Amino acid sequence: PEDFIRKRKIRFALIRANKIFRIMLIVIFVIVLIWSYFFDGYIIIRSAVRQVVGAVTVAIGLEVKEVEIMGNHVVTSDEVVKAIYATTEFKNIPILLLDLEDLQKSITSVGWVDSAKIRVKLPTTLMVNVTERKPSFLWQSGGRISISDIKGNLISTKISAGNSMLPVVVGNDPKKDIAELYSIISTAPNLLDNVTDAKKVGNRRWDITLKKKIKVKLPEKGAIAAWKKLAELDKKNGLLSKSISYVDMRIENQIITGL
Repeated sequence: PEDFIRKRKIRFALIRANKIFRIMLIVIFVIVLIWSYFFDGYIIIRSAVRQVVGAVTVAIGLEVKEVEIMGNHVVTSDEVVKAIYATTEFKNIPILLLDLEDLQKSITSVGWVDSAKIRVKLPTTLMVNVTERKPSFLWQSGGRISISDIKGNLISTKISAGNSMLPVVVGNDPKKDIAELYSIISTAPNLLDNVTDAKKVGNRRWDITLKKKIKVKLPEKGAIAAWKKLAELDKKNGLLSKSISYVDMRIENQIITGL
């Protein structure tokens, strides 16, 4: 009987300890949930897990040791590599923890890079194929000049001799103004290469200067139609080869030229 009573007491003690242990687990779980929700604890936990996984990944040799960059002609490999390392908190980059989307955004933030295709080649190589932006305009704002592509992406303030003859555009917003200008002048390929500069007037309409210093004053509305009309007239009677200094197309159905 005494042995039975002793075993029964032990059994009850174990059951009670088990209940207490379960209650403690529930309490700890609730505390962790509250901490995670109100105090961004999940960020700390995630960061700690990433650090541990990163350290293990690097320890077994799965880290970025070589970066192969292709397709670049103007942008330097060092600029691309610098953008890659700017996306990670690791000194030695664990190749399995790379966020390719963030990596792509970082690389395309480099002025000359338009897009980038990224591929991981295990165990240690990162392959990056970049497509560079095509310099199309010189954007001028507040005395500062930058190279721009046709979408208004500002590429660089370093103007090389090869880019110094690009059309100069003066406006307020490069993304909006250059895209708008290109949508007009690209409709007439025979005039496109004749554009030397363009200015947004009153944030409403365009004055476009062609070679031979002929200024074309486009209307606020119907600018594309007016530009196409100008191209048609030049093809028919060589309007732009005449001794004129401007073509005013601001009045609908009228074309005024001046010597």
